[in-house]
Amino acid sequence: MPYELITQVLEGKSSMKQDVYDNTLKVFREFKSSLRDLAENLQKRIGDKDKRLGVEYLERGDFEAELKIAGDVLIFYMHTNVFKLDP
Repeated sequence: MPYELITQVLEGKSSMKQDVYDNTLKVFREFKSSLRDLAENLQKRIGDKDKRLGVEYLERGDFEAELKIAGDVLIFYMHTNVFKLDP
């Protein structure tokens, strides 16, 4: 009986959590690619006009990215925990 319950939990919740993680990681990678493209395009458009308005993209591993625009910094994190909220 306990093994059946453990098996059910692993097949249900744990598999779902892995699916959510894999999908989230895929989307976050796409998001980081879009941030990189945005930084490159902005730098090309404004970098020559005013050197103080530098735009820089930094990737800090699988779960973090940073976008610097004219001294301001935006930091993006991928949260790896999965929560199921009651309807």
